[in-house]
Amino acid sequence: MKNKAKPKVAMDEMMIGIDTPIVVSQITEYCLYSGFFGRLDSSRMKSVTDKILNTVEMTQNKMIIIDLSNIEMIDSAVVAHLLQIGTTLNLIGVRAVFCGIKSIVAQTMATLGIEFDKYITERTLSDALKTIYKLNGYHLVRIQK
Repeated sequence: MKNKAKPKVAMDEMMIGIDTPIVVSQITEYCLYSGFFGRLDSSRMKSVTDKILNTVEMTQNKMIIIDLSNIEMIDSAVVAHLLQIGTTLNLIGVRAVFCGIKSIVAQTMATLGIEFDKYITERTLSDALKTIYKLNGYHLVRIQK
C-alpha cells in the first residue's frame, strides 16, 4: 500500500462578516495555524468552526495552533464555542494548542469560571510552535554563526 502524500494547502482566508476574517493555513508539515482577526461573536463562530474542521479533515493534520492574539474582547458564548472546537478536534484526534490569549480576555474567562485546562495554552505563537515541535519529537537549537 502506497503512502498518500498530504495535499499542500495554500493560505486560505475566509471573510466572516465584514470585520472578522479567519486564516487557516499550513504552518508545518503536520500542523495548521488558525488566526482570528477583529471581533468574534457567537453568530460568526459556526462559520469559524466549520472552516477549521473542514481544513483539518482535508489536510489530515494532527495538530492546530489557534491564535487569539488579535482578539481584544470575548464573551462567554464565544469562549464556549472555542472550547467546543477544542473538544471536537480532540475527538477526531487533532491536538489544539491555543496561544496569544490577552490578559483582559483571560481575566474575563477566569471571571466566568471558564477553564482551558484540557488544552495546551502558550503565551505567544513562537512558544506554541516550540511546543508543536517538541510534541513531534523535534528539538530546536540556535545555529551558531
